[in-house]
Amino acid sequence: MKVDAIKDHINSLTNKLAKNTSFENTFATDALKYYTNHWDIEAIDFYSMFDKAFDSQISRRLWKKEDWFPKEIMLEFIKTDKEFVRSMFRDLFNESKDLNMRCSRFLLHCDELLIVLQRKDKFKLEHYHSNYQMIFLYLHLNKPDDYCLYDYPLFVRFLKSVGSRQIPVIHDPEQFVKMCKVFIRFLEKDESFIKESDLALKKAGFEMVPLSYWVPILLKESNVKH
Repeated sequence: MKVDAIKDHINSLTNKLAKNTSFENTFATDALKYYTNHWDIEAIDFYSMFDKAFDSQISRRLWKKEDWFPKEIMLEFIKTDKEFVRSMFRDLFNESKDLNMRCSRFLLHCDELLIVLQRKDKFKLEHYHSNYQMIFLYLHLNKPDDYCLYDYPLFVRFLKSVGSRQIPVIHDPEQFVKMCKVFIRFLEKDESFIKESDLALKKAGFEMVPLSYWVPILLKESNVKH
C-alpha cells in the first residue's frame, strides 16, 4: 500500500473536521451505549434483551433501512429457537476460534433458521446477514476496540485507492480486521487527526470513542479526489 495515499485520506478527513463539516456515524456511539447497557447473553428473556440492546434514540439505520431488516428477522429467529440463537452469538463472540469460521457458521445457522421460518411464512425471503454488515455490527458492539463496522464495497474501493495489492474478491473477515488495525495505527499516530476528532466529538456532545469508530468514516474518503 502507498503510505502517502493513506495519509492523504486522513488529512482530508482531518481538514473536514477542522472546518466543522458534519460527519456521519454519530449514531454508532448511541448504539454502543444501548448495547452496553442491555446486552446479556444469559438473559432469560432473550427476545426483550436483544430488542433493547439494538436500539438508538438517534437512528436505527444500522439495522433498518429500505428493504433491509436484519434486526427484525433475528427477533423472528429468537422466537423460533432462542437457545439456538444464544449459542450462535456465544460462538460468534468466542475469540479463541478462527474469525472466518465463526462468521461462516453464523451465516450457516441463519440459513438454517430461515428455512424453518419459510415453512411458516413463504414470504420470508432472506435474513439480511449475508453482506456481513450485521455480523460486524455484532462484533463491533461486543468489542469496539477490536472490530470496525463493515462495508465490503467501501473497503475494496479504499484498498484500491491506496494501491493495495491484496484486494479481496470475496468477504474475508480476517483480512478486513487486519487492515483496519493498520488504518487505526495510522490514525493514532496522526496528532492533527486526534486533536480534530476529539474536538468534533465534543462539539457533537459525545464522549471519547474507540479509534475503530473512525475507520468507516475514513474509508469513505476513497470517494474524494486528492
